[in-house]
Amino acid sequence: MCALFIDFKAAFDKVDRVKMFECMRERGISEWLVRKVEEIYARTRNKVKVGEKEGEWFETTKGVRQGCPLSPLLFTIYVADVDEMLKKAQAGDGRENVGRRVREENVAFADDMVIVAKSEREMKEMMRNLEKYVRKKKLEVNVEKTKMMVFSKRKRKNEESEWKWEESKIERVSEFKYLGYTFNERATVRAQVREVVRKANKVVGCVWGIGERMWGGEFGRRMMMFESMVESVLMYGAEIWGWKEREEVERVQ
Repeated sequence: MCALFIDFKAAFDKVDRVKMFECMRERGISEWLVRKVEEIYARTRNKVKVGEKEGEWFETTKGVRQGCPLSPLLFTIYVADVDEMLKKAQAGDGRENVGRRVREENVAFADDMVIVAKSEREMKEMMRNLEKYVRKKKLEVNVEKTKMMVFSKRKRKNEESEWKWEESKIERVSEFKYLGYTFNERATVRAQVREVVRKANKVVGCVWGIGERMWGGEFGRRMMMFESMVESVLMYGAEIWGWKEREEVERVQ
């Protein structure tokens, strides 16, 4: 199994607004809501500030607004059809037809995207179609930050497949952090468990003494503080790794 962790270069700044509004309508979003978003973007202005100096206002005609809570959702809508494109390639009924069945999965949170394929051959076919898709959407992949991971229980062979995006080489990694979860090529959870334990111990060191000074022997309040500030860190990703009792996690608790 292979996973391509894609990093888009200045993704929010490159969104084609006309295409974005088209995507919203194609996804069945009400015309009233689409027009409200169009009003937000009817006249967007920016200026550069360095220290006490400010530049002149200038208008922008592409991209979504930085810092706006709506922007991640708009970008997600903009690229939501990537799954449909890959399914067309899989079924062989679209222009992206690659001539054979490709089993794929993709996960995306705003501009953080990962594409998963069952084999190296299938991944390379998917990447060729993704290159066309990215050009169509007027986006750009940051090849230096885009990484490939090939999952295997066995040790790496001396000869490895070469991974490329267009003409640029993509680095194959043995470990990668995606949305705060550390994946590794052996498909084990040790790295993630080790990381959450380290972070949780750091939080314990900060908050346990504070609780002792504030509430002394009132362990009920101190445990409430522990649960709200430590457990949220310690249990991150537990849906994946928490199926088994782990001594290092129990020690923190």
